[in-house]
Amino acid sequence: MNYRVFRNLNKPTGFTLVELCTIILLLGILGVAILPRFASTQIFNNRGFSDQLKAAVEYARKSAVAERRNVCVTFGASISITRALASGSGAACTQSLINPSTGAAFSLTPPTSMTVASTVSPIIFSSLGDANSNATVTLTGSGTQSFSVIGTTGYVQ
Repeated sequence: MNYRVFRNLNKPTGFTLVELCTIILLLGILGVAILPRFASTQIFNNRGFSDQLKAAVEYARKSAVAERRNVCVTFGASISITRALASGSGAACTQSLINPSTGAAFSLTPPTSMTVASTVSPIIFSSLGDANSNATVTLTGSGTQSFSVIGTTGYVQ
């Protein structure tokens, strides 16, 4: 009979009661501190809409340069992007810009918990990519986020 196999049976293995209690206590503290952040998705939805709106304004600027005509971003209950039918700096934005992901008119509706305000409405991008003036777009909900449009370059930051 091989006694080497039975030699390690006398040594205690596993965790002690103190170690198990410590781990359970740490998990409880982490659960109380972290779980409330994941319970509400409102913060994530608001941040997602903020990023989506910023991308839409950048898309409006790029469309103005690509199509060589004015593109307008209008802020209200919903945010719409329209373009001019004719080229030229005085042309009015009357036709809806098409959203490439949906194929429909470009329109964004903020979540019910969020309000959107802009210092300039509409923001008009010319065929050179510049905006009609400096603008700050502020999104208020569970926290405040904002981004700016530089008038001379049309850069969205």
